Amino acid sequence: MRQTKVVEAWVEQRAAAADGLRAIGSTLYVDDRPVACWLDRADETGAQIALYALRMGRSRLQDHVSNAVFAARGTWLRVPCPLPSPTLAQHEENTNYLVGAWQQAMAATARSTRYAWSNFQFAQREAAQAKLYAWAFGLPEPHLNVSREVLSRACRNAVVGRRERKAEPSGEILRALWRGGRELQHVCLGPLMLRLSSDRQTIETSEGEKVGIATVPAALLWGLACECRQQQRQLIWRIVSERPRIGRWSVQMVCADGSMQVGCHNVSFAEIARLAVALNLR
Repeated sequence: MRQTKVVEAWVEQRAAAADGLRAIGSTLYVDDRPVACWLDRADETGAQIALYALRMGRSRLQDHVSNAVFAARGTWLRVPCPLPSPTLAQHEENTNYLVGAWQQAMAATARSTRYAWSNFQFAQREAAQAKLYAWAFGLPEPHLNVSREVLSRACRNAVVGRRERKAEPSGEILRALWRGGRELQHVCLGPLMLRLSSDRQTIETSEGEKVGIATVPAALLWGLACECRQQQRQLIWRIVSERPRIGRWSVQMVCADGSMQVGCHNVSFAEIARLAVALNLR
């Protein structure tokens, strides 16, 4: 039985075991160590609460558990001791971890206005998790152990950060600015874009890569993209040495929709077509 099957059994609270991973009742074990459990409690939206360990000790197990809980419409809390009935000492360890994460996020908010609004929102989520854990086990509601000065500075920074964030150009405006030749730094522009340099000698990507046009078999790649898109079939070069190259990258595949996998980049057909027009390709 594969790891995913044991996790599925755990979600349904059925007994299962494979390669040292065991589902027994509401608890999932790696060998004899509990790594996840369901609680007989749900949050205010009705999502059943699951606890899981900070470290699972198995490759990809955390991903499998998170995906399984999400698929079951549950919610999860990461704690050092994921048990359905922790001892007082284990409750203290779990609570200290959750409140500590909350405090760290508030301290980060207080340090600088940069990313302050995002840090403040993260702190609010950490606070909600700490309070949810306390509610689930009937414990006193936790509180921040930070000075009034830090709390006040964090709130001021969050307000400033939110105003600055509202004043920032939208993603579509930033993408349009980049397409128009603007050099943008430290911003996320979303899906990969292509453009020609001002001297029309270099292809530039929105991720900061540049490659000389002379090194790109542009007409060949444009023809392959159109052919694959028209015939709805993909083209994969199984012999690596035969792959077309774009600078230091090789084209691994042309997809059935005409997009391409170039190194670690996925280039959409729309971007390829836009570049082909700029290069007067037929």
